Amino acid sequence: MGRFAKAAALASCVFSFLLTDCSNTVNSISHVNTVVVIDYAAETSAPSMRLSLFAETTGDERQVESIRAVHNTSGLEWTCMHPKKITSQNNVLWTGYTNFVPPSGSPLPQGWYSLYYVDAAGEECSGSFSISYDAKILETPPSQIPALLPAAEAYVALYDEQGIMIFYGLRPEHWKTNADISAEYGLARKMRVCYRANNGTVVCMLPETNLTDEE
Repeated sequence: MGRFAKAAALASCVFSFLLTDCSNTVNSISHVNTVVVIDYAAETSAPSMRLSLFAETTGDERQVESIRAVHNTSGLEWTCMHPKKITSQNNVLWTGYTNFVPPSGSPLPQGWYSLYYVDAAGEECSGSFSISYDAKILETPPSQIPALLPAAEAYVALYDEQGIMIFYGLRPEHWKTNADISAEYGLARKMRVCYRANNGTVVCMLPETNLTDEE
């Protein structure tokens, strides 16, 4: 499994939603949930950024055909046709996309965005949301992220030899070394640590590491 596929799977876990279907027209956007994902491929490379965005709407979310997000200041615009429909653990249905990316080499614009959902009949409803993050993150090596974000929660993703994710969750306190992890998850070969900050609206994904590497 490639790095992008792994990251996409991990992004779904970050939202902690499960794929599902739901119950005639989309009437309004009632809530928007966003996560700014800052993804490090290596210690020495600049991170990439993307925005995961899901909205709860009134009416029938199955009728959503496309979504469009527009940054109010810069005019940057994204459109997603046939967005993903998923449910949260409390059985609320959301519709959105996990990979809105800025132009190459540019950060995600902070501030307010307008959001538009279009249903199968061509009817449109709108809402708004804002994003914010510490811009220092983009200039910080991944090894220094824990110091920059001391209040962030550390989550761990473990992958087997085929690149399939076999664990995602908060890092247990007893996992002090890679050997501790391997003792509990013998099939695990690689690991990514994700730091969740700003009440989970910002996620820093550190580079993949081999569990067989000595610490």
